[in-house]
Amino acid sequence: MSTESVLLLSDDSDTINVVHQEAIHLWAARSTNRELILSYDQMQRIKQQFETFSTKLQWTLDVGDCWILQRNGRALSISKRKGTDGDEPIEQATGNEASLAWEILSMNDLPINLDLSKEASYNLNFGNLPPATNVSEMTIKQVKDVNSLTFTPPWRKGRSAVKIKEFLRGQKVPLHCRDDSLVLCCSNGPLDSVLAIYLEEKDTWIIHADFVHEKGDAVTVILKRI
Repeated sequence: MSTESVLLLSDDSDTINVVHQEAIHLWAARSTNRELILSYDQMQRIKQQFETFSTKLQWTLDVGDCWILQRNGRALSISKRKGTDGDEPIEQATGNEASLAWEILSMNDLPINLDLSKEASYNLNFGNLPPATNVSEMTIKQVKDVNSLTFTPPWRKGRSAVKIKEFLRGQKVPLHCRDDSLVLCCSNGPLDSVLAIYLEEKDTWIIHADFVHEKGDAVTVILKRI
């Protein structure tokens, strides 16, 4: 595999024009030995990602077939999830693997000078959580480690829970990516409870129907990429 996996952006790269798109398209093909040829629709998603998160200097986007595009400041890197084929994953120039590291924070844990608008962070507002739950009991795991647990998305509230992989299938997550999908769990008892599931392609966390905030005080948990 090629190790040419970093593309430096210009200082005014809040949005990308046609020239930028062509450069990203060629760079992605070269970096992956032409395993990833970005389609028009994929390029439009990348363009929209830049525009939607114009104030964030760190984000990650699944561009299909388990290829991950990641921005870190002015650097774009591309890598492939582990275990998707017989090859070793492409390493980013920073030395980080394709798997993501996260930090779980409460509002009280936030440093005074932290500007979340410039961080790759997500605010999850929970309603009723399992008794005595706090941030120290929350962990982020991969689906393959909690495969036996079930999940109820908000739009299925009041209906029976489904297996996590069944939920991911309904969200059109590719079969070979489901094991590596991320789950926010609470471990304050003998069994884990699923609080939320991350949909990488949509860059959003889906909160379990039982814990969605509807009224009263919310419990806000901040998930921040490291």
